[in-house]
Amino acid sequence: MATEVSLLQLTGVIVSAAVGGLTVWLAMRKRLEEESLGRATRRTTALQLLSDEEFTLEQVRDECVAIDTLVSLGRYDTHREHLEAESTRIRREATEMLTEVRARRKAVEAKLEALNLMQLESVIAVAYHGKRRAEAQLRRTQLSRTEVLKYFEEPKQT
Repeated sequence: MATEVSLLQLTGVIVSAAVGGLTVWLAMRKRLEEESLGRATRRTTALQLLSDEEFTLEQVRDECVAIDTLVSLGRYDTHREHLEAESTRIRREATEMLTEVRARRKAVEAKLEALNLMQLESVIAVAYHGKRRAEAQLRRTQLSRTEVLKYFEEPKQT
């Protein structure tokens, strides 16, 4: 009877240990999968923000083309030089920002897989800031285009 109780207790301990080991293994596997998914999500976020920044800056350049066209077609008298200078300045800024974001994107893509979580978060923060900066530049450019349109639509004094 004592050996049966000992054997039953030993079997219970073995089953309990097996269940505990399986639980720990499943928890570790789940955590590794979550970490892997988290890293993939961060990488995707970083690249998406860089793409958004680049796209927005390309929109700024398109707005500059529209401003240039309006300036070349209109009769602005004293305003022409100012409007042309503004268009040139905005296009130069957008080109510089676009060059910067493309270089950053190329650098990030080259080492993206090797970045640790802190480095990924840093890339995301910089890309988010860049995206917001590009959006602000686009809004300013659209306001400039609105100003050009306002002058374009003014009746001309003859």
